[in-house]
Amino acid sequence: MAVGIVIGFSMQFSVSFGDGKKSKYSDGCVQSTRGVHFHVKRSCIDKHRDNPRGAIKGLRVAQVVKDGKSIGYRVEGVETNRLAQKVGLKSGDTVMRVNGRKVTNLSSALRAYAGLSKRDTHTVVVNRNGKNRVLSYWIYR
Repeated sequence: MAVGIVIGFSMQFSVSFGDGKKSKYSDGCVQSTRGVHFHVKRSCIDKHRDNPRGAIKGLRVAQVVKDGKSIGYRVEGVETNRLAQKVGLKSGDTVMRVNGRKVTNLSSALRAYAGLSKRDTHTVVVNRNGKNRVLSYWIYR
């Protein structure tokens, strides 16, 4: 799942992306714009692809079923200044799609996770407080 694509963070400072909007830049691995757009360094992805447990430490994920059908996976245990929070997730979010594909069972979640290293752009659709929100990720060298 998308939460396994980047690492934890330490220092933060503001950076402008030229559009006048302030962005957070965290230790060279992730830049966040407006909390829904993220630039992620490829080496950080590679590091956590090899150790996904470290990337999602403390998170709890549970399948969400509505009207007898799985609609995604709810994420709980998102803590401030931890990986999931830095990539835009919040406790209670339901991850519904990754790169346009539904995430409704374990095999679809694993396929989505496996595909993360093959692309330079990613989208994750989460349902937050009853509204869908798109998180966008751009991978750079």
